[in-house]
Amino acid sequence: MNGTGVHFHPPKHDVFGVAYPKVKEGGKGLEKVWETDVLLIPVFLGEGVKVRMDRVVVEGEGGERPRKTLGTFDGVNTTEMWFVKFETKVKLVVEGSYEDGKEGTAVVMAVGILCRERHDES
Repeated sequence: MNGTGVHFHPPKHDVFGVAYPKVKEGGKGLEKVWETDVLLIPVFLGEGVKVRMDRVVVEGEGGERPRKTLGTFDGVNTTEMWFVKFETKVKLVVEGSYEDGKEGTAVVMAVGILCRERHDES
């Protein structure tokens, strides 16, 4: 492969799950930072669940954490895929209309691990 820019070398992927929050409203969510650019693809969603992805920004010494919602995946929005630039902190928050106290995996995400290196053909 020749060129610059972000690209993919299959098979270069991972998966992870997000559990139902202990407290339905105001759950903390799962925060992640990747060391490379990635594509996040929701591949499983529990019944009545939606997952919101926010970009987390730490500002100043007080460490305030405003967020910018990057997207929501639910039973209606089934074609979401999110590009996350390396070193960007994101938070995945499970929301929706599911039973209080529900346990287990609410969401499974596939991660396409992207490459930023330049490759020259020999």
